[in-house]
Amino acid sequence: MYFLEKKAVNLFISTSRVEYVSQEYFLCFHGVTLVYTIPSMRVKGIVSEKGCLLPDKNTRLYVQCLESTRLEGKGLEGIKVRELNHLIEAKYGNTKGYFPLKLYADNPKYIEWGKRVGFIKTLAKIVYKEDSGTVFAKASRGKTLAVIRAEIPSGAVEGFLGRIYSTILSLMFYKFFIGEKDREVRLIPVNLSAKVVSLKAIRVDFPELLGAGILKGEEPKYSFYVKEISMRIRIE
Repeated sequence: MYFLEKKAVNLFISTSRVEYVSQEYFLCFHGVTLVYTIPSMRVKGIVSEKGCLLPDKNTRLYVQCLESTRLEGKGLEGIKVRELNHLIEAKYGNTKGYFPLKLYADNPKYIEWGKRVGFIKTLAKIVYKEDSGTVFAKASRGKTLAVIRAEIPSGAVEGFLGRIYSTILSLMFYKFFIGEKDREVRLIPVNLSAKVVSLKAIRVDFPELLGAGILKGEEPKYSFYVKEISMRIRIE
């Protein structure tokens, strides 16, 4: 979910006034999210370039591979997309939010929409498959970026824990994504909710994050199968 943060600005010019009309977006996905705890120093240079701050010691890194199930709003009509997100928890000014280290998507129209809203995404080939309780995800761009193979546990215990996880996550979600539009950092307000269950990772390989020194062999602290994550975005 990087678990992985909707609204564009329309400008109407008349002889009497300039009117701004907000846009709203609703995005719904399913997929996998892995949560890591990493030293803040590993990404401090990337974040500080955008004027953002990190906790003194550690921050959370979210690696998500998601597939859209429902997209609504101007510019999203008829679009299906898969995405790979690398997000970290950071602060812009006094506001906490999700900072994108890198966002990938496999649909050019979705990438264009992202630019208009403030999500800068890069085109990549992304595969996402579910089959008989297993999940396989792979992203590449000339070379492999990420591979995830995992099992989705089933049973009463997993269902009970999933409800607890979903409630806790919904309470903990930040209210902003730290986006960028016209080369300016901006806070994008978002309402997030999720339904998750625990995930048993069989194979996790992130060559890009390892090559950049962002991950150095750590195991994920949490692994989730995301039954549904929904985002409501309103941009003024």
